[in-house]
Amino acid sequence: MAILDPAEAATIAHGAWAEGHPSSPLTTFAIDTRVLEPGQSFVALKTDRQDGHDFLQHACDNGALCAIVSKPDHSVKLPQMVVEDPLHSLHSLARNWRQRFTLPVVGITGSYGKTTVKELLGTVMGSQWFRTYANLNNTLGVPLTLLELDSHHDAGAIVEAGINDVGEMELLADLIDPELAIITAVGPAHLERLGDLEGVAQEKSFLAKGVRPGGRVILPVSLLQYQAFREIPDSIQIHAISVGDEEIPAGLEELNNVILYHYNWTEDEKSRGMGHLTTDGSMPLGSFSFMAGSPGMVTNLALVVHTALYFGVPEGTLQACLESWRPFLHRGEVFSHNKLRLYVDCYNANPGSMLDSVSRFKNLFADHPQLYVLGSMNELGKDSMQWHRDTARKLGLPANSNIYLLGDGAEWMRQGLQESGLPDDAIHIMDNLDELRRVIHTFTGAVFLKGSRSYGLESLVPEGAKPC
Repeated sequence: MAILDPAEAATIAHGAWAEGHPSSPLTTFAIDTRVLEPGQSFVALKTDRQDGHDFLQHACDNGALCAIVSKPDHSVKLPQMVVEDPLHSLHSLARNWRQRFTLPVVGITGSYGKTTVKELLGTVMGSQWFRTYANLNNTLGVPLTLLELDSHHDAGAIVEAGINDVGEMELLADLIDPELAIITAVGPAHLERLGDLEGVAQEKSFLAKGVRPGGRVILPVSLLQYQAFREIPDSIQIHAISVGDEEIPAGLEELNNVILYHYNWTEDEKSRGMGHLTTDGSMPLGSFSFMAGSPGMVTNLALVVHTALYFGVPEGTLQACLESWRPFLHRGEVFSHNKLRLYVDCYNANPGSMLDSVSRFKNLFADHPQLYVLGSMNELGKDSMQWHRDTARKLGLPANSNIYLLGDGAEWMRQGLQESGLPDDAIHIMDNLDELRRVIHTFTGAVFLKGSRSYGLESLVPEGAKPC
């Protein structure tokens, strides 16, 4: 974690102390007084919904070491560093501390799959590698993450970067300053602000372009169809990963900094969803078993295996870690409750993640009666209707499925499902979660839950359900 002398911190943050200065160094930081721990520095951020300056007394009462503010409150007996913009100052402190961290930093982003890859890679690299906690991956979470880095105890760091607007990734790339970047996918996410797939690719590419000269970018070879990734500087080597008979974009031979690495995936005939990823001669030979279940998870696995082998993780250690891994919160978790199996992948949703998640569910639970709860996918911009219809049409749901739709895109998904050949009586549009709760309560089989975060579909998991 950071250890910043108060005077040094004020210099870095372009601030000045009021109400005295702390008697000890600034170490960890908080932006929410509800979770602030004694000894932390409180950053008083102002948002559209509330002003952190209104909670200075609460921070003081909770044992804050100091506060970083744009306007001091002299009635609060707490050292306050006065700056022009507390968020910019937080970024400055994080940027400065990151530059002191001498061990490898891996940055991860993508339209979907980034948290899964972060957690899986963290499991493989071991507990000595620091990684982003939960979903602290945006312009607030990344600086808080970087300020936790500790060269004395960490062997390296895995930092996740998530955005929803133009310009944010450039900032995050500057803060993270990675030696290696992993880009998991480009898909239709946050299109209201990013425009189209080319716009998404452009934003995601900034993390790759922000890799230190001499560093590496590891990505699926399919991403090189986008011009933005072809413009990564020659000083950064691109490891382009292909799996199976995946189509290779044309013109790669014109890119001096691209090396193509091929992996093979073989399904296990005896265990549904299980398979074996094998390297070819371009990497140390190895074969790794994993419960993937979908093309997207196979690609995630290949990215993680490639990164681990790059860092020299032994094959036996890598396999053991893959076997111990379990999906992260609301990202493909499986629960059991009486005669139900619930596949919970509802942290968020976009067309790419929806298609891949349904593919995995169908594979894992092909022998079960199936009930699908599909929440709408937010932030798809002006073409939201078409994205919902096209995605639903491509899902390939079994004809005997029970399908329940929720949200603003429900009618569009219904149209797409009908276009795919599903009968009208299999498709139901629901108004609220209470109705769905009653439906699930009477069902026997496997239940699929996925939709955008705002729908809170995880609340449909019955009380007492146990992780499988």
